[in-house]
Amino acid sequence: MDSGRLCALRHLKQKDKFGVELSLGTKLQSLYPERRIALIKHALSGSNLYKQWNPVTVRGNVRGEEYVKFVETVKNALVDLKKAGISSYYQGDGLATGRSGCP
Repeated sequence: MDSGRLCALRHLKQKDKFGVELSLGTKLQSLYPERRIALIKHALSGSNLYKQWNPVTVRGNVRGEEYVKFVETVKNALVDLKKAGISSYYQGDGLATGRSGCP
């Protein structure tokens, strides 16, 4: 979104960053052409899903630092969207992981 106009799918702040979310965004936009869709990405290559992305603090488990950073990324992105004049709400999240994400 640029000044209230639709634009090509891109990162709101970092124009040189991209990944699988571009294909997802393109597909979602083709399925819902009347909607304005924003994807929020937080990633860390080679991270440990169990330790670094753990969302809970039960039975001695420590909340993972990447999970904490992810939550902050989403909060900050929603603020940025609002500042850009885009009303939004958080619909859900997805995860793509490789072998290093397994305990």
